[in-house]
Amino acid sequence: RVTWVVAADPDPETGRICRIMLDNMTLDAMKEAVGIIGERVETEASGNVTIETVHAIGGCGVTYISSGALTHSVTALDISFNIENL
Repeated sequence: RVTWVVAADPDPETGRICRIMLDNMTLDAMKEAVGIIGERVETEASGNVTIETVHAIGGCGVTYISSGALTHSVTALDISFNIENL
């Protein structure tokens, strides 16, 4: 049973949904969703994915896991090649 669909954008060639994003769900809700979806459609977990949570999320049976923490929580390293004349 679907309780909330934010957006649906079917594949233009097939007219089918290719992947369902499971965003900001509890582990129990994610397991339930994967159980309902089965292998009919790829699933992707997103939201609150960290190095500490990724293993448990993977155990829910999702096809893919995406993590914004890889990009938005990174500390920049400034490397420049400014050379001063001595």
